[in-house]
Amino acid sequence: MTIVKPSRPYAPLYVPDNHRIIANTGRNSGKSFEVALQAALWLVKYPHHDIMYCRANSNSIGDSIFNEMTEKLDMLGISYKSTKSPYHIVTEKGNEVWFKGLDGDSNRTKGTKPPRKYSMVIFDECEEIRRELNLTNADSSFIRHVDESIEWKFLFLGNPAEVRAHWWNTWCANHKNAKGYAHIDCNWRMIAKKLSQATKDEILLTYRINPQLARFLYDGDISELAGGAYTTFRREKHVITPQEISAKFGSETISAVLIGGDGAIMNDTTALSPIAVMSSGRAVVLERFICDPKYIGHALAPSQYADMVKAYMEWMERKYGFMYNQVPVYFLIDCAAADFVTQLQYTLPDYYDIRAYTEKNVLRNTATVNNVFARNAVYIVDYGGYYDWTRYNLSQSAPPMVYTETDPLIEQLESVVWKNNKLDPAIPNDVSDSLVYGVQWYANPENLDITLPKRSKYYD
Repeated sequence: MTIVKPSRPYAPLYVPDNHRIIANTGRNSGKSFEVALQAALWLVKYPHHDIMYCRANSNSIGDSIFNEMTEKLDMLGISYKSTKSPYHIVTEKGNEVWFKGLDGDSNRTKGTKPPRKYSMVIFDECEEIRRELNLTNADSSFIRHVDESIEWKFLFLGNPAEVRAHWWNTWCANHKNAKGYAHIDCNWRMIAKKLSQATKDEILLTYRINPQLARFLYDGDISELAGGAYTTFRREKHVITPQEISAKFGSETISAVLIGGDGAIMNDTTALSPIAVMSSGRAVVLERFICDPKYIGHALAPSQYADMVKAYMEWMERKYGFMYNQVPVYFLIDCAAADFVTQLQYTLPDYYDIRAYTEKNVLRNTATVNNVFARNAVYIVDYGGYYDWTRYNLSQSAPPMVYTETDPLIEQLESVVWKNNKLDPAIPNDVSDSLVYGVQWYANPENLDITLPKRSKYYD
């Protein structure tokens, strides 16, 4: 077996008397690597014991902890067999690694009994677990199947949550000096020799352009977290007028359009925010589609919204020529509005790629938006209001304008705040959510299996 030496900050993992260990560290601190390495070593050290590896959502196991585990087994030269449906690993000695998602039914771990006792239980990305109760139930269930005669380990791993009052932040603070818990303190600086130069450059850039965000992301410092959700959005930096588009983007052309959408549920606003990705990699948010039932006096059926979106897209096509110029157009609609998604797929031309957006992790999605604005990568055009598509007919060059003192998207980006670990439901966020969904794919186009122009790390 290949010998790999653990990093010094993670030495507490190997102290025999440390059974419960918390690692609530910033990003790029190496904990995923180190913990998977220890798990592989424990499979060899205790060949008659199993390992349980947990995450919040079972859907995320395949591209995270499962790959991390198999990579370490390969690195150490440990023979094993694995399956992906379900995710499972069996070593040549016969002991096994089990994978489980904790969210959903808080009792889903009840009655879980392995064929062998556990030598290690790992709770990964704890800040993504929906409730503390889910972690507590899993803890109490798994501990019954631990062999306390060996050097057993319960590992609680996470990054500080962006909401200061999030249960994970509170749980870590309450267990900071609790009897029976050891702690790992590590940040990217302590393992800098193991990081690629590109990773270090990205970290240092974030410290330069957004020190508060960098201290949160990489140092795990939550002391400066404010109540506002989109703290890096600055009207003076990120909002331009229609007349300023040509000065900002010059001769650039549109390479792709990502239209994030929040469909109406009950009496909510239906909103679409088209993000035009330019040839430089920067992006600009063009005319939004907004239909507020409170403004028009009644809610509409999904088919009625879809018909208006069809008229809206025909108008956008006449102005920008997406199809004529063979610009790919992707719709990313909140999966909660399933009927709206289906209706759009039926009503709009097949040229448009219409998908339901399912990766709704509020903390992660908000952090992505803040990162994009911190890099000055996205600009919003302020049109002074929005078009009323309920009063549009083909004889008009454009629908009547609903003039607003503050553009609805800009107003929501500036007013949405955190409350009880989520966005305050009392503050409207339908239009800002439509932008959030599109920005996720702009920032991570590989998730959409598309190619966008290469972005600079930072735009002036």
